[in-house]
Amino acid sequence: VPPHSSVSERAILAAALLEERLPALRTDHFYFDAHARIYDAMLAVGCDIVDLCHELRRRGELYRVGGSVYVAKLILDDDEPIGDIDAHVEVVLEHWRNRRLIKVLHVVTSELYGGLGADEAWRRVREECAG
Repeated sequence: VPPHSSVSERAILAAALLEERLPALRTDHFYFDAHARIYDAMLAVGCDIVDLCHELRRRGELYRVGGSVYVAKLILDDDEPIGDIDAHVEVVLEHWRNRRLIKVLHVVTSELYGGLGADEAWRRVREECAG
């Protein structure tokens, strides 16, 4: 299973709904498709839970993300306290960087077996991971 943290992703979404502000992330930073869809809808309509559910329904994605119950549970779930949102953002970003590196290394490894030179392989890894 690729690196990810469901706890941190949910905490970020919950904090956004509770504090009505979105951290500077992109949808591809999220591992779970449902969380990426919720975040994308938040980018479009803001952090009001009613507007968010309406937007997800309009897009035909409300049930794909677990329904309005799942969205509401993000802020009602007391099992996992939100904690330091900046720390959760760093966890999500670190896992995203690791997934990205794994993908790049997989491609470069295949190309090395096909005859790609070591210098070119290192260049590609550095280039992909820098951008």
